[in-house]
Amino acid sequence: MKKNIFSLLIIVLVTSMIISPASAGGNVGLGSVAFKPGSLIATGVFFGLGGYKLGVNVQMTAGGDPVVLCTNKGGTQAPGQNPVEVSADGEQAIGPQHITKKGTAPLDVTAEPGPITGLQGGCPNNNWIATIVNVYWTSATISVYDAVTGELLFERNYACDPDKQTATSVTCEEVN
Repeated sequence: MKKNIFSLLIIVLVTSMIISPASAGGNVGLGSVAFKPGSLIATGVFFGLGGYKLGVNVQMTAGGDPVVLCTNKGGTQAPGQNPVEVSADGEQAIGPQHITKKGTAPLDVTAEPGPITGLQGGCPNNNWIATIVNVYWTSATISVYDAVTGELLFERNYACDPDKQTATSVTCEEVN
């Protein structure tokens, strides 16, 4: 009787060891995330990546209110007046070499706003050069895709509080 129970336990153990790596996919999650200003930088740790042997791709999109410096052809500078909201994008490829045996991998993605025109920056006209000096971030979305199929595995949306942003941190909280 003891031999039968022991044999059954061995079979269950071996079966679970064979099946677990393959079924680890689909449970992708993200621990706590820290956001830093400048371009918006997100750092943290993903878990549940053990089933994605060829890796995953991370995308972050963000939006915010820029602080703009306008410069004319003569070199005169003035602050932009009521610039439009800017968007920013960033990507991170997490290859198999970055995924640990426990299925974890680091998140380290930077979303940078693209250039804006003089008028978008709140300058008198498009003959002025609009330079984004800072962005008060208002939103961010982090998405993870299977590197092979392109299937969306995970997505989290954040609302950021511009009033709580400092030179070293951005306060963003997860929203449903």
